[in-house]
Amino acid sequence: MTIKKTLLAATVLASLALSGTVLAEVPPGSQGNGQILFKGSVLKAPCGLAPGIDGDNQSISLGQVSDAQLTTIGYSTPVEFKIKLIGCTFDPKAAAETKVNVRFDGMSVGGANGFLGVTGDAKGLAIRLIDASNKQVKIATKSAPYSLRTGDNTLQFSAQVVALEGEAVIAGHYDALTSFSLTYL
Repeated sequence: MTIKKTLLAATVLASLALSGTVLAEVPPGSQGNGQILFKGSVLKAPCGLAPGIDGDNQSISLGQVSDAQLTTIGYSTPVEFKIKLIGCTFDPKAAAETKVNVRFDGMSVGGANGFLGVTGDAKGLAIRLIDASNKQVKIATKSAPYSLRTGDNTLQFSAQVVALEGEAVIAGHYDALTSFSLTYL
């Protein structure tokens, strides 16, 4: 009987000790607490994507453009943006040069033009995405390949507001959202 009581006492003490450890995580005098979940993923890829600005989460201001400019000229001045790849390492047995394509996805408008559609009260316009060679990258289509080197790499792009053919340009605010994916060649 004493062995059972000893085991029971040890179990109770161990339980109290463990629960005390959990309770000890809340600082004395705390007036609130909570939890934060950190998430991410590990991808099988030769390069990492820089976090935040110039990386995986960007917000690009295209500035102000007049409805008159869009009606007469048809487009705004392009605004540059970039996608930064970090820590690139490549298989030494692979080709001397490694390349990557970028695909932008989102609401496509403008028929075969493949422009990125906008939402908001501005109407008759869209966003044209342009690669480093000044060629349009259509929505849901891979870009021309970008050459990569070991280390960090920056993929240059630009975006501009364009008037949609056959639609009246109506002044107002707009937003456009695109996601991008990388394919290494």
